[in-house]
Amino acid sequence: MLSRAILKYGHDKFSVAILEYCRQELLDSSEQYWLDLLKPDYNILKFSRSSRGYKHTTESIAKMKGARPNFKPSPELLKKLIELSKTRNYDQDYRDKVSNQKGNTVYVYDSFGKLISSYSSIIRLKTAYGFTMHHNTLYKYISQGMLFNNHKFSFINLDHSDSPKSSIDNTSPILSSKSNK
Repeated sequence: MLSRAILKYGHDKFSVAILEYCRQELLDSSEQYWLDLLKPDYNILKFSRSSRGYKHTTESIAKMKGARPNFKPSPELLKKLIELSKTRNYDQDYRDKVSNQKGNTVYVYDSFGKLISSYSSIIRLKTAYGFTMHHNTLYKYISQGMLFNNHKFSFINLDHSDSPKSSIDNTSPILSSKSNK
């Protein structure tokens, strides 16, 4: 926007000035002070270091979603990327690490409420029990506290060794979906 205005109106209609010298740790607060005081026309963002409150135009959104005309990978890079995508193979250590970082631990209980086992992710649970439903559907069922295959699945460890065991009610969930998320 600024460069187009300079080209349209000419360099002589614009000036550059240093408004203040400050220490680096005060830079953000100082910039916000000057933005609030001067309310410059060419600043599309109203907050220092934040795009809060700014709405992109439909045209700019379309540009961001579209192809990148200036990105032209070399034939060597394209060949390398294609080869990497075909031969991508993650070892078990890497899979375990990702599962532990991003997975939802699922605890499995019998119909009496006794903890049987736990899995580091829903995918691991699906594999172990042979579930064929989509993992998002399984997530929903677990969140709602549904009982299936005579087992109770939960994202929270419900096994309290000190408290007496009570059987799980087949009709109502142990946890609400709010507390289970």
